[in-house]
Amino acid sequence: MSSGIDLVRVRAGYGPVEALHGISLSFPLGSVVALLGRNGAGKTSVLRAIDGSIPVASGHVTWRGRDITRLPTHERVAAGLTVVPVEANVFAGLSVAENLSIFARGASIDRVHAVFPELASRGAQRASTLSGGERQMLALAPILLRPGAALLLDEVTSGLSVGAAERLHRVIDELATPQRVIVVAEQYQPDIVRRADLVYVLSRGELAWAGEASELVSGPPPAVLI
Repeated sequence: MSSGIDLVRVRAGYGPVEALHGISLSFPLGSVVALLGRNGAGKTSVLRAIDGSIPVASGHVTWRGRDITRLPTHERVAAGLTVVPVEANVFAGLSVAENLSIFARGASIDRVHAVFPELASRGAQRASTLSGGERQMLALAPILLRPGAALLLDEVTSGLSVGAAERLHRVIDELATPQRVIVVAEQYQPDIVRRADLVYVLSRGELAWAGEASELVSGPPPAVLI
């Protein structure tokens, strides 16, 4: 697999509070990587260190061999990183249709309605009035409309119905290509693990377990996940 995203001895956090303690991880192109751990394990902090929304105090982050440690977030997005954060990131004061128009930038929104038909009848409704699950569907529109070469998905099934989560899982299967890396940060979810090539388990900002997904599927989950 080709070089994708690499974190090398990264220390990062929030002000004086260090959340990642010299962690090294590799997310190769052509792979789906499950980033697992309990709440507070450091999953979101890893994604934020990659997308530039928290500063890296030491170590470095590379994307396709290019050091992006000090690169502004918007330049990382322009370089192909697409992030869906754990908080449903939508324009709350705008309608569903207006949100989709911004995300689409001229592309057809039919793909969104095909995956999430629940949104098709909500076009005129303000995003702020949607249910939590519907807001999450809307927040996922960018990866359906304009998926980048690196998709960073942070607990994206949170709030989704079982049916909507299954549809999203099928999308992940479709988007998994040799030219793309998909990182899915979740608490332990067998459906995500079965789709992954690699699995990293975090605990308190450090790597607790790493291996191929088949190892995790065939045996009991690491103790830090139970």
